[in-house]
Amino acid sequence: MKSFIFSCLNRPVAVTAFYALLLVLAVVAYVRLPVALLPDLRYPGLVVWTSYPDVPPDRVERAVTERIEQAVAGTAGLTRVTSRTLLGGSLVHMQFGWNSNLDLALLDVRENLDRLGDTFPREASRPAVLHLDPGDRPIMVIALRNRADQQGSDRPEDLVELKRVGRDLIARRLEQLSDVARVQVTGGFERRIEVEIDPDQKLAYGISLSQIAGELEGSNVALQGGVIRRGPFRYPVEISGEFKDTEDIAQTVISTRNNTPIRLRDVAQVRDGVAERRGLVRLDGAETLLLLVERKADANIVRAVEEIRTVLAELEEEYEQISLDVVVDESEFIQAAIGGVTQAVLLGGLLAILVLFAFLKRLRALLAAAVAVPLSIAVTLVFFEPLDVTFNLISLSGLALGAGMLVDNAIVVIENIARLREQGQSPLQAARNGASEVAGAITASTLTTIAVFLPITLVEGLAGRLFRDQSLAVVCSLLASLLVALTVVPLIVSRERQTADRPVYKSHAGSRLLTRYGQALSWSLDHRWTVMMFCTLLLMGAGLLISNLPREVIPETEQGRVDVRITLPTDADLTMIALRASEIESQAKARGWADRVLADLGERDQARLDLDPRPPYEGDITLLLPPGQNAEEVLLAVQSMDLPDDVSIKAQRVETQLEQLLTVSDADLLIDLVSEDRRDAEQVVGRVQQLLEARPELVNVRRTDAASVPTYQLTFKRDMMNRYGVHARTLTSYLEAGARGSEATTLKTVNEEVPIVLRSRHIDSIERLLAEQIPARDGLMPIGTFVTAESIPLPAALVRVEQSSVVRLTADIGQGYDLGRAMGAVTDVTSRTLPITVRSRVGGSVEVFQQSLFGVALSLALSLLLVYLILAAQFENLIQPLIILISVPLAAAGVAFVLGLTGQSINLMSLMGTVVLVGIVVNDAIIKTDFINQRRAAGIPIREAIMAAGHDRVRPILMTTITTVLGLLPLAMGFGQGAELRAPLAIAIVGGLTSASVLTLFIVPVLYSILARMK
Repeated sequence: MKSFIFSCLNRPVAVTAFYALLLVLAVVAYVRLPVALLPDLRYPGLVVWTSYPDVPPDRVERAVTERIEQAVAGTAGLTRVTSRTLLGGSLVHMQFGWNSNLDLALLDVRENLDRLGDTFPREASRPAVLHLDPGDRPIMVIALRNRADQQGSDRPEDLVELKRVGRDLIARRLEQLSDVARVQVTGGFERRIEVEIDPDQKLAYGISLSQIAGELEGSNVALQGGVIRRGPFRYPVEISGEFKDTEDIAQTVISTRNNTPIRLRDVAQVRDGVAERRGLVRLDGAETLLLLVERKADANIVRAVEEIRTVLAELEEEYEQISLDVVVDESEFIQAAIGGVTQAVLLGGLLAILVLFAFLKRLRALLAAAVAVPLSIAVTLVFFEPLDVTFNLISLSGLALGAGMLVDNAIVVIENIARLREQGQSPLQAARNGASEVAGAITASTLTTIAVFLPITLVEGLAGRLFRDQSLAVVCSLLASLLVALTVVPLIVSRERQTADRPVYKSHAGSRLLTRYGQALSWSLDHRWTVMMFCTLLLMGAGLLISNLPREVIPETEQGRVDVRITLPTDADLTMIALRASEIESQAKARGWADRVLADLGERDQARLDLDPRPPYEGDITLLLPPGQNAEEVLLAVQSMDLPDDVSIKAQRVETQLEQLLTVSDADLLIDLVSEDRRDAEQVVGRVQQLLEARPELVNVRRTDAASVPTYQLTFKRDMMNRYGVHARTLTSYLEAGARGSEATTLKTVNEEVPIVLRSRHIDSIERLLAEQIPARDGLMPIGTFVTAESIPLPAALVRVEQSSVVRLTADIGQGYDLGRAMGAVTDVTSRTLPITVRSRVGGSVEVFQQSLFGVALSLALSLLLVYLILAAQFENLIQPLIILISVPLAAAGVAFVLGLTGQSINLMSLMGTVVLVGIVVNDAIIKTDFINQRRAAGIPIREAIMAAGHDRVRPILMTTITTVLGLLPLAMGFGQGAELRAPLAIAIVGGLTSASVLTLFIVPVLYSILARMK
């Protein structure tokens, strides 16, 4: 190490050229690195969605859900299967281990589903396997409207044309951008060709519905006709009989009578129409279409949004009849959050440099530190790209964490060189000897810090994935700072001009500090057991405080948006929910709660299969808050709105990507009632819900889905069907055509396939449907002759977990309570209420918190082991590393007290801050212990060696501590967007480092003295 330092001092040009090259590479890396809010976490989840239109949940569960669950159960890496079966569809959610290869799992699931072949019902769609990742949510939401009608058009044909423009022109143009993965168009109407059968004409010509459907399908064909030869040439022949337009459809011959063709237009009206919809989208009360822009995995979100806005401006110029309005722009929050961290890094580095100048009063030393910090950051950026680290909130927090520590190695070197200069050595000689003397100590302290962060990257689970970028950022920055401290810092300090008569600066405040510290250390050595008793009581008090601190998975982060979930009775149609939602929309605008109001009501369409299906009687209203508006105030105001009795609402902040990853639903707790027979759980769920609602620890207690939905059940009268010769298939086709229309074939255009649907005219009630005439053996008879109609309740949705039926309740944590107390309330209620045939299982935030706690505990254990082994190897001693590691519980005590004082909770961020402390707090103890050993090796007695080491090392210890604390202070103060997320980590480190550093100045010498005398 000494020869390396001497070589750098003797070759200043080579060192300068090397770092100039690194600076150029850092600029290139800065330009090329992607920018995102969080690292690419690749959430290990897949969903299988199968549409089975208008079929009750119990039948869908038996015919679809159970078969899918059995087919995917053997997939490698699968940890949990949860399913939700609704009226008309099945959603199976598969969760895998964080280290699973999700691409292989996706192929495996599709292969297993393909093996099911034709076992699914004919009416069910092919299962769609989708990757579930909150990180894939749209980076931009754009409202598309006609410029001439900014209030929104109610004409279906206008919305159909607008949707065609959005799909064929705008979406395709945006998808050509390098950072855009896809653009989904949602809202409006879907085009379809309606063939409305006139029952009188149909009966007059004696034509059945199945006959019409068969002729339409047979006439709409396109076949290969082979090849015709003409001399030496070959000409392929294509037989094209496909429909071109509605007139072509109407001209279709469906039968003949007396050699006269009967065409479709003779018995039906053919028109270009729209499919019945069950959902709509409104912006500020006007119906609109939404374009959901999704990014590629490695995209720079900020750059992508800039390119999108440029294209939108061009499109508005090219197509003057449309208006493109950006409703949600995720890059705004990202830029604000990352900008806040960047400012914290710069401010922290500046404060650290000022502290150094205040202690040393040397401009050359200040210059060395001022160069060391940005140079270390630049070297760090060079390593970001090969390590696949992006610019995000977590990695930049790592740089902010490193900003205070980056200067620590430089401080130790500069301070030691300054000490030798005060003893009369020349600048070059002091640089050589000073850097060589502490090279081993700062290398060991750097390696111990790195030893804490490396295990974090190896831990399985979300904690490892989330903090990988932060850990690599800190590791790279510390290695860079070590390199800079041993090469650049001595080089700069050695170039200081030597003035023979220059007085050595003596700080009176520093002299008083050394004197006071020497007196306090001497007293501590004289009263060793008193000091140890104080330390024990301090740790006991910290443990008691920790047990009473609130707990949560992740701090709530405000993004300036509030989501209001509105729920109506299960028999409400889209018109009713649109009416009720309009009251909330108008009040939100009138009272100034929101600048924009986006309403997404009813069922979600097929463009958003990756979102959890929503029943038709629910909707989401998103309030985009004006700048400076407090989300909590809006939440309280919305909850206190005077609404009709048939409306229930739940208001909450729009969650960040991280919160969506950490919460498996939009509620804090999932309470599953599990039984072999679902009816047992159904009998007690009402009582359990009532008792949970009475507990103040819980709010918003509700069933995941409504208990039931009103339904008409039609049952065949098989005796009557046999008597009059009516086949079940014929009867079913007439019922389908009357109730929702029967798709006969499709009209194929360049960009889409439009369904051609047969419908019976004038059927708008169950009574009209039963009165519809169908052909029988003795003539035409009403459908009611062959079926009975009964109004019955059917379950709105059925939930299964690990292939077992459950009844699920959700709840949020009450204001003023934490996760632990809420969990206790649930356990208390279920233990007193549930019969022996029903058991409870609580998930959601509780489960995620326990998993995160396990990951952090494992990381902490690995970190402590690595630090101990490194210290044992350095000191060639098994006892002295234990003396140094006493800093860890002292730091934990400081974390507990500072979290309590600042009102913070125990969460994933503060826990990771505690793990980080393991590598930081031992540095001061390492340097102190190393100097004591050096003095003892020189033959100085134990007490004098301890006092001498304390005198020489108190200044660098205080300097490194103060610079690190001040470097993190801007983060801990929580300014800017995303501050709620990063502040707990910084607060934990500041509190732990402060307490550990102060106590280490006394506890480590005392403990060293006790163990040395025991030998």
